[in-house]
Amino acid sequence: MKKKSSHHKNLMLFDDFDDDDFFDFSEENMKEALKRLEVLMDGYRKPAAKPAVKPAFKIPPAKATDARWIMPGEKITFGSYKITAGFFYFGTSMPSDYDDSRNFASLVNPNISIPKKKKLDPKQNMVPSVIDYAELTGIQRRKYIVWLCGGRTGENIHDWFALLFLYGLERRVFMDGVRGIVKDEEFTNIRDEAKRILKLYGDKSNPVRAAYSNFLAYFNIERPGSELYNIPFPYFECKRYKEDSVFAAYINTALLQCAEDGVPVNPDIAYCWYILAGDIRRSDIAVTCEEKFKELFIIRYAETYEKGIPIKTSKKKDPEREAFYYQPASTELDKETYAGEYEKAAISGQKSHINKLISIAERCEIELTLYADRLKKNGAVEAMLTLPPVLWTGVEAVSFAALKRKLQSQRYLTEIDELKITFFKNVPISRASLIDFAYALETENIGIEPDIISFPDAIDVINGKFMFHTLKGDVPQPRSNITYSFCRRVTELAVSAYRQCKPAEQTFKWYVPVQLDDYYYDRVISYVMLLIQYPPPLQQCIKNLKSNGKGDKEYIIEYIRDRVLEDCNTGYEGVAVLEKLYKGFGFTKKELYSELHCGGVPAAKNADISLDKDKIQQLREDSDHVYTMLSDIFKDGDAESTPSKPDSKKAEDGGFGFDETQILFLKTILSRPEWRREELSGMAREHGLMLDGFIEIVNETAYNEFDEALIEGDEIITVNTDISEMMMEKL
Repeated sequence: MKKKSSHHKNLMLFDDFDDDDFFDFSEENMKEALKRLEVLMDGYRKPAAKPAVKPAFKIPPAKATDARWIMPGEKITFGSYKITAGFFYFGTSMPSDYDDSRNFASLVNPNISIPKKKKLDPKQNMVPSVIDYAELTGIQRRKYIVWLCGGRTGENIHDWFALLFLYGLERRVFMDGVRGIVKDEEFTNIRDEAKRILKLYGDKSNPVRAAYSNFLAYFNIERPGSELYNIPFPYFECKRYKEDSVFAAYINTALLQCAEDGVPVNPDIAYCWYILAGDIRRSDIAVTCEEKFKELFIIRYAETYEKGIPIKTSKKKDPEREAFYYQPASTELDKETYAGEYEKAAISGQKSHINKLISIAERCEIELTLYADRLKKNGAVEAMLTLPPVLWTGVEAVSFAALKRKLQSQRYLTEIDELKITFFKNVPISRASLIDFAYALETENIGIEPDIISFPDAIDVINGKFMFHTLKGDVPQPRSNITYSFCRRVTELAVSAYRQCKPAEQTFKWYVPVQLDDYYYDRVISYVMLLIQYPPPLQQCIKNLKSNGKGDKEYIIEYIRDRVLEDCNTGYEGVAVLEKLYKGFGFTKKELYSELHCGGVPAAKNADISLDKDKIQQLREDSDHVYTMLSDIFKDGDAESTPSKPDSKKAEDGGFGFDETQILFLKTILSRPEWRREELSGMAREHGLMLDGFIEIVNETAYNEFDEALIEGDEIITVNTDISEMMMEKL
């Protein structure tokens, strides 16, 4: 405690006066008071004639202490309690370095009473404001002693049990260790005990996991038992590290050992390396969803670099000695006292390696965007299906493993009732949750038809039937375009028209009505197989296409008549279907019969929608492979022909290579200088786009054109008005 200053003592002189002496203003009283004050002050004045003498100070003797460190196996008894597990201080007096007026926080003092078990205390389950043995309530103290008596193995404990115990370990290692009274064998035993506590309680408590990991990390740097890449990696909270922390020292030491020994960087070290060098912000998903991000990062890193990234030290630069500081769990210990040094080596090609890690992290951020959004609103249970499937647990994980086995033949048909008892056992099934579910599956290259992400109303068409299928390669972003939409709608109409004419047929003469990329073709062909068994209503299909232009409608009629109904368009059923189609599209019956009599409808003039008739024969040959893949599902075996695939060719693009949907959404964004993320996320979903993926593509284009980003921000998204007008002019 600080001593009182001399100024304070002089002020106390005025306590000798009575208040009335100052408030009685008679001349006689004033003279008497001044005389008394003069006499008192003379006794405290330094003689002017004597030279100043430098005062001598004595170091005060340490307070007597009877506390001692209890070793494992030593039996301690007080009252009815017996402790043999050791590793704690026991006694009535051991002053705290922080405040010598009280004892060290973790000292077990036998003079402090412990109540009987039957006594109740309303505060017994509360977290103490100060973790100090002497400040605990009676019941809390009894529970802590019972935990010590049981060898510190009880399951249901409070966080502060383990933290209060750690205070003693820290003091023994750092204070007693400096005095040279701790043997090497005891250091090893303390490390083993800390590992055991961490294993028991670390997964259940973040504070315990962080504190004990920090303690063990310092131990492993200062007193290494083996190479850091060979032992379980400690847990570090990514939002709390500093350049001079144990975290930085540990990662750099591990990287140096990997480089020197020629050992590739394992996933745990790679994750921490990214956290150390990846310029993490507190608003990033790596921080807000730290646990899931780390888990996913490690999985994606192992997938990408099966054996890990090999690294080497730079031959141009010598290793440097860097200082680091241990941040004690106990507030009674000063971190400046526990400084250390480590050797930091420059890694050859370090920037390139870090960019690889950043690339993996960006993918993880995208895959966890939905989860982070739902977590804020609905909690972890509701957000489960928005996680990438590799992170699912429980019944969802078991169901996903079963789905992957069933998808070995590339397609699997199921019903909504099956989903309710598997993937949606813990989450209510709805259109919104199905869309989240579909997005999650696509991170593992699994598609779900109907494509409810692009066409949410499609779920109503097929009465709760779903087709899961594998996708080839990475899912493109953005994932929807106008050509794909047109193809799906026309395909729905084609299947419905065919079923009107031949309801008992198990086959369908289908050719893709427009040219599609491989990814979209794979999706449509799965949808066709689903529609064959569950065709949508004809009138609804016609209604979905009524907004198309006259040229498109003429093309659709020609496609349905000549490709879909070629064997029955002159029969009663075929003509009846064509009549409905003409009427729905606004054409007259006279035009229908005129065209039937003449043998054709004028060719479509829409340049974006085309059918390569010269390749029909080649596509027929490809259909055999498709039929083989689907035979296990439909068991028809009598198909005359099956879907055939045209050459891949992208549809006409708009400005900067964007399609019409992208351009429309981009113009919407540019209409205002600032947006809330929630607003844009909802609009992006309506356009069938992922917001972050779309922004990334737009900014890449803006950098190429103007050397600046166009769209930036997290919760509040801003538009760069300096280039937005130039961007708008070119759309």
